[in-house]
Amino acid sequence: MHFSSIIASSLVGWTAHAASITKVVARDNPSAEFAETLLKQSKSCCNVMDQFLPGKVLFPDNALYATSQQSFWSMQEVDLTPTCIVSPSSANDVAVGVLILSVGDKLGITDCNFAVRSGGHTPWGGAANIDEGVTFDLQSLNQVDIASDRKTASIGPGNRWRNIYPKLDAVGLAMVGGRVAPVGAGGLILGGGISYFSPRKGFSCDNVVNFQVVVAPGVILDANKDKNADLFKALKGGSNNFGIVTRFDVSIFEQGELWGGTVITDVSQMDKINEFFEGFAASDGYDEYASLITTYGFSNTSSPWVHSSNVIYTKPEENPPVYRGLTSLPQLLNTTRISTLAPLTEEIAASTEVAMQGRYYFSTLSYINSAAYMKAFFELCDEWQKTVSDVEGLFGAVTYQPIPKAITSKGAKQGGNVLGLDNAPDIVNALLGVSWANKADDERINASLKDLYTKAKAKCVEMEVDHPYVYLNYALPWDKPIAGYGEANVAFLKKTSKKYDYAGLFQRRCPGGFKLDD
Repeated sequence: MHFSSIIASSLVGWTAHAASITKVVARDNPSAEFAETLLKQSKSCCNVMDQFLPGKVLFPDNALYATSQQSFWSMQEVDLTPTCIVSPSSANDVAVGVLILSVGDKLGITDCNFAVRSGGHTPWGGAANIDEGVTFDLQSLNQVDIASDRKTASIGPGNRWRNIYPKLDAVGLAMVGGRVAPVGAGGLILGGGISYFSPRKGFSCDNVVNFQVVVAPGVILDANKDKNADLFKALKGGSNNFGIVTRFDVSIFEQGELWGGTVITDVSQMDKINEFFEGFAASDGYDEYASLITTYGFSNTSSPWVHSSNVIYTKPEENPPVYRGLTSLPQLLNTTRISTLAPLTEEIAASTEVAMQGRYYFSTLSYINSAAYMKAFFELCDEWQKTVSDVEGLFGAVTYQPIPKAITSKGAKQGGNVLGLDNAPDIVNALLGVSWANKADDERINASLKDLYTKAKAKCVEMEVDHPYVYLNYALPWDKPIAGYGEANVAFLKKTSKKYDYAGLFQRRCPGGFKLDD
């Protein structure tokens, strides 16, 4: 069976969308038949890609290969050694790569497994990199193009927020994006994306008006509310399960200066801090200009547990009343000031990048807003850190982020998403981020975190605050975030996958991230 017949099969049902489909037809692109001939000869997707994407396929003997590898912030990803790294500069380059991978999949060629990374937001090994396969490094797809009407911007998935925000700040605009400057745009948006603007605008994914995406077997599509609307919805939380997004067209809006910074207090104020947090995170009277990230951090090389809260008010208003329950407490440090967005995202990056030297994991869950559970989760994490306090270079941060109805209610009005939160109560994301120095401690940390997660979920159930949602961008493999979207959304995602990825390329050959059957 020629691969052309698989292509034909994969396009069944797409006739109504034909106007939105751009096939790979450039003169120098391979046909499926020609790619099959070359792959039978070389037995290598990397070698065939190198013929059609000269200068964009990097092998281990190329210095740019090492540069790409070292740009991961998590050493677990650096440890992996792909056969080649593809650095595309256009959607067409990606389409050529996906076509070759699709043919290689049909032929059963081993090095045709692949990974996709924009910034490498997820830290565990294999999330956005691969051994003995192809890694698409999208960092060259980093355009930021503002429409003349100042209503939308087109951004490449390889952007980091420190590239996007200064350009928007300079012209008095903003978008619903990440809060930490070096994080990549692509993965954050496809996993949902929490923003300082989320209480006003919803998740980052809710503010995409069009995805340009390459689906198997090398087809470039637009997905929006009018074209491929099912794919449009599926990509809003569906991560890397459907294709490789090569451009996000996003809503932007007028935004001048705002107020924000970091407030640090002694951890002895915990009960008052948690009480303030619970009130802040409740829907009743929620101030949609206000955002809050509350963190308790520790290190085995310094004094235990320090509290800090990142506060952002998206108006240029000094000391807004919504934060007074926090700012009235005795403080060790306060950096709040009137600023544009970009410097505030650099500040939070500076506070975390010190901890990100080495190896890193997140573990996360959601609970129904409760100061009592907030303290219980902290106590479990405190017990945990005592069991691993001898691990070299250990650093941890217990972080709480409100996800109130003010955020979750916005998605349905903007084409819907698959997060399963349309009717959710006020929930809170609880996160333990941990960093350590040596690979030899990986298994110990992983096993201990899994045990901690089990205890934390059990405590949620015991206290009747359990919620199934797991924020995908913070999840470990055993967190199973897509299952937390609910049965109806999972069924929709699987149906959409079968429609746009008939041969299952992104389920079988792209093992990183979170698959629909996880």
